[in-house]
Amino acid sequence: MQEQKAEIKTGLLKKIGIMNLIWWTMFAGLVVVVLAAVAYTYRKVPTAHWRESGDKLPMRAVELSIEDFKASWHNAKGNARLELRTSYYPSANITLGNGTGSGMLMVKFVDKRHVQHGAVIVVPYKDGQFVPQDDFNLKAEGKTAEVLLEGGYKDIQEYRLHQLTEEEPLWRAQLFQRPLGAQQTYYLGYTTISPIAE
Repeated sequence: MQEQKAEIKTGLLKKIGIMNLIWWTMFAGLVVVVLAAVAYTYRKVPTAHWRESGDKLPMRAVELSIEDFKASWHNAKGNARLELRTSYYPSANITLGNGTGSGMLMVKFVDKRHVQHGAVIVVPYKDGQFVPQDDFNLKAEGKTAEVLLEGGYKDIQEYRLHQLTEEEPLWRAQLFQRPLGAQQTYYLGYTTISPIAE
């Protein structure tokens, strides 16, 4: 029985041929190397689903980490101040992770053409936590902060068009940091503003 198995193995090896076996092994190895190189090249490409994308979390900053950074659209109905300015406005939520630094984070809202809308919103932090604020466009306490733009889409038709046009890029919220005493501002990353209104 063992002799038959040995004969089958040697017969199969002769049928395939040693050189063919070597070439196929080298080809399979080359395919694995190419796939690994492609995967390594694209490792830092922002993840995206449909039109949504963003930089990898947590974001690393100077003496601080950003645990979460997300943005979405909201209906201005019910907010008297915003109803005078717009129908749909974007907001961004920031959650801090570990850190002991002090300074300020800055949020900038840009449209599909990367044109900035509104002023840059400055969110100060001290010893790894946000300085408490309760303003019309900024609410911060502890490790969480919410900022909003007093602008966006003037009417529901514009907003619905933005929601449904798949070829159109989404607006973005961009996050920057300036540590206390630094003369330089650091870009931390961005997130797209999901086109879902409350």
